[in-house]
Amino acid sequence: MTDGIVKDGLGAEDLIWRAQARSALQQRRYAELDALLTPHEQAWLEGAQLLPGIRWRLRNLHDPALPLHERLQQAQHWAAAAPGSYYAHLRLGACWEDAAGVLRSADVAALVEDSQWLAAHMARDHAVQAYLQAIALSARPALALDGIKRITSYLDEPNWLRALQAGRTPESEDAALAEHYPQAWRQALQLLSRFGAPLRPLPDHLPALLHERSQDDFDAPLAYWMRQVLEQRPDDLSTLEDTLYYLYPRWGGSHEAMEDFIEGSWCRGLDLAQSNALRWRKAQDWLAERPQREDSETVAAHERAYAQVLDWHLDRNLRAQVLAQRAGLRYRLGRVEDAQEQVHWHAQHMQAVLDDLRQAWALDRDVVLHDGLSNLEACTWFARVAGAEALFAQVVDYAAREGDSAIGLLWAATAIEHGLLGQTADPIRADALLQRALKLAPNENTSAVTFAANLFSDVSQPAGLALLQRMAEEGDAGAMSALCDLYKGRLAGRDQPEFVDAEKAAYWQERAVEGGDLIATYNLGVRLVAAGGADNEARARELYLHCLREADAGERVWGPTCRNLACLALDGHNDAHKREAVERALIPLWWRGDDDDRLWAAGYLADIYHSGDGVPANAFLALTWLQRASDIDPEYVDVVRMAPLINGEGRWFGASRARKQQAQDRQQVDSATWALTFGQRSQDSDLTAV
Repeated sequence: MTDGIVKDGLGAEDLIWRAQARSALQQRRYAELDALLTPHEQAWLEGAQLLPGIRWRLRNLHDPALPLHERLQQAQHWAAAAPGSYYAHLRLGACWEDAAGVLRSADVAALVEDSQWLAAHMARDHAVQAYLQAIALSARPALALDGIKRITSYLDEPNWLRALQAGRTPESEDAALAEHYPQAWRQALQLLSRFGAPLRPLPDHLPALLHERSQDDFDAPLAYWMRQVLEQRPDDLSTLEDTLYYLYPRWGGSHEAMEDFIEGSWCRGLDLAQSNALRWRKAQDWLAERPQREDSETVAAHERAYAQVLDWHLDRNLRAQVLAQRAGLRYRLGRVEDAQEQVHWHAQHMQAVLDDLRQAWALDRDVVLHDGLSNLEACTWFARVAGAEALFAQVVDYAAREGDSAIGLLWAATAIEHGLLGQTADPIRADALLQRALKLAPNENTSAVTFAANLFSDVSQPAGLALLQRMAEEGDAGAMSALCDLYKGRLAGRDQPEFVDAEKAAYWQERAVEGGDLIATYNLGVRLVAAGGADNEARARELYLHCLREADAGERVWGPTCRNLACLALDGHNDAHKREAVERALIPLWWRGDDDDRLWAAGYLADIYHSGDGVPANAFLALTWLQRASDIDPEYVDVVRMAPLINGEGRWFGASRARKQQAQDRQQVDSATWALTFGQRSQDSDLTAV
């Protein structure tokens, strides 16, 4: 990317600049902030390729330790206090753009609910409005135009913007949306409320730059906004890369369309390295999906593709990115898990991982720190590749100075506190780095508890235990749960019999549950069910429900909790609990579980709706779930068992009677059950992306 970091990563002057800019933003010295940004934007507008560039500087104004809503508030204060600041409105637009992404979620489009689409569209409106205000404040607003291009490529153009550009008066669609999506609209407003309210009033005028728009431009919005950017800043690789992304097949494009774009008039002003950056972007459509090690044909195709790309003329930063990504593929090949879930390491593949990361480190230290550190960890502490620890020590030393990588800072704090990796022990410096790491970790989805557990198992038991105890004493429920596991005799997948202590295990489990740790909560539920008794099972049910309320589908307790709640309820005699398990565990497990979970849930649901266990018997729904299970595995035991029963086999006229009953029962499905079974979006929904 054009805003990568060359010259071996961030230099001292870059770190000084970042510290000054963040301080100015935090202390609301807005004139100083504008003065820090202006020369870098002007250099970029005039065609300079100096890195890190203006986009990196704008992104790094906010401390990444701040949660998104606080970063948004910072930008709102800036724009309100300095309404004439172009950069204030750029950052405000970018923060709303980030909010739209969070609201929509990272799920594939088919799994995003109406409420999420609606909330994301409302955040988009704020982003577009902020970028429009920025356009009016600059003679060459390429960055603001690029912001509109980016957010509207992702979430479409607001109808009010198109109306303004067509010379019409924009009208609010809120009433129509609230009527068409009554439940989803209320949920969308609630989702948006963490960031603010819908945009009111709608803009009633546009910057002069946007007044002229032809019908052809309305029909091809991506090309229109790209042209607007390139007229202000010709041959901008970043906007061309983003445009190429939206020519991927998943967005309705094709590889042929991408190749035509690269070879066409839009990209004629690029030099060879820039054109190759676009070709790398094109290859990412399939290279980014790493194959399974058993798929030797696809693995070989990936290796050939990487070798070809690395034979091209590439900028240093991009070459480092390619190497780091290939290291990820080779890590997957090098990590072998056997039938007993024991991990083994393939020496040749892991040596290749280290070789790639060494080359990447010589080109761009930031790439290795932010994109390759986990693979380097594996080389150093798990596969024990010769020479890996020396490179790891260099990366950790850099992380301590760079200051924005949670996992890098965790390693730096540990090394400096305990004198590891050639560091001199310095508890005061180590404490400052650790506190910074713990602030960054939630926003980077980095688990300090997992880090401490792996540290305990593979590097230093005293260092790992000290970190777990410190976090637990400071109120970290995850650390409490890890200590519970340790005193039960197992941590990070390894048996630890010398630490078994039933009293300490029970103490830390109760504290972890009180602190809200979901793994401890789930484990306590399992223990209570195993103990038996009505009181224990009642408490276990509440614990499972708490897990489902708090856990995202991606959390590792979610799937097992769905299964356990279903089994607990359906083995009992309370029909309300059974219905609850169907609606809150089994059907969500179908929609968001992996294939094993989906198969299990569909087979269970086919049985439930056939027998009417806790729900009204319904032949249509039983057939629906049977077909869904059969689509995954026609030989699955529940499919084989239930198919004759649901299809009426073995009875006089059984098949025709079954079909008749299924048709009748289809009309008996209430709207709530229909929505749960077939998705919450209306059939005429126009909110789902291509």
